[in-house]
Amino acid sequence: MFHQLRNLSKKLVAIPVLLLTLCALTGWSFIASAAPAPDTATGVVLDQDGEPMPGASVMVLGTTLGASTDIDGKFSIANVRNGASIRISYVGCKPVTVKWEGTPLTVSLEDDVESLDEVVVVGFGQQKKVNLTGAVSAVSAKELSNRPVSSVSDALQGLVPGLNVLSSSLGGQLNGTRTMNIRGETV
Repeated sequence: MFHQLRNLSKKLVAIPVLLLTLCALTGWSFIASAAPAPDTATGVVLDQDGEPMPGASVMVLGTTLGASTDIDGKFSIANVRNGASIRISYVGCKPVTVKWEGTPLTVSLEDDVESLDEVVVVGFGQQKKVNLTGAVSAVSAKELSNRPVSSVSDALQGLVPGLNVLSSSLGGQLNGTRTMNIRGETV
């Protein structure tokens, strides 16, 4: 019985050696080289004039990883694989997609004039026109150019609902200033 176990153990030792030899001959490798280890993607986002863009959105495509740029336009995203595609976007700019190769990125965004008509600047920030609720008035340049007036406040008077343009104590004199009141708030 002992000799049978000894012969069996010799056969079992020969099987792994045979498998390793086959793997080496066919090019199989047991070294983990499938994907590079994740790292931290860093960079800076600039506008077309080279100025930093705070608040730009930086996302790693195909993941939930992302960040916003700081006041200096810089960003940092941890656990990003080398070769990942990173998309940078900002309201009013054309989005840019770049491939991260392990070095810090410098990305310049260009203005997107076509998308600017979809954004409304309000007194407390900016919103997309679709999300905007409440009373909003728009006056086009065409409407303003057709009015024979000497100041912008005179041009807006009567065009914007809820806008009251008031003369100062000097009345309609040339040195007189105008006060504008929109729905109770003095501008």
